[in-house]
Amino acid sequence: MRIYTWNCCTRRAIPVKLSAAPAFGHKFAFQLPNDALRIINVFNNTNQYDDGIRWVLEGREILCDYDVIYLKYIAKPSNISTLDPLATQALICNLALKLSIPLHLDNDMHSQILQELEQVVLPRARSIDTFENKELLLEESNWILSRSVDTPLVG
Repeated sequence: MRIYTWNCCTRRAIPVKLSAAPAFGHKFAFQLPNDALRIINVFNNTNQYDDGIRWVLEGREILCDYDVIYLKYIAKPSNISTLDPLATQALICNLALKLSIPLHLDNDMHSQILQELEQVVLPRARSIDTFENKELLLEESNWILSRSVDTPLVG
């Protein structure tokens, strides 16, 4: 599930702020949710505007300088039946790869499974998953902002 930001595994949370602050570098520490496998992004606002806040993951804690943060992450599915069919197929191929050598299957089988995963299943899954996600958030840049104002930005 860590290899791609699967829509079926994407979750949002407001992490719990820990009472102990980091020793240095950041003001606050937050507990990563128990089901978190990968962080997509950390925001300091509810509109998901990515203003480039500094944060770091250390162990199971998110360190940053904001009192409250909003987290978007990939969660470990609690029920495999909730996975998208192509995410399930990717999981099956991954398990088959891991079992092919211990079960002493031939190297051709291992290569075929790997080829199916990398060239068929994952590209198809990523494509469909992208079409089903209309939440495309792009970071604003000075160039883009300068196109929507009457005076040029200097600096």
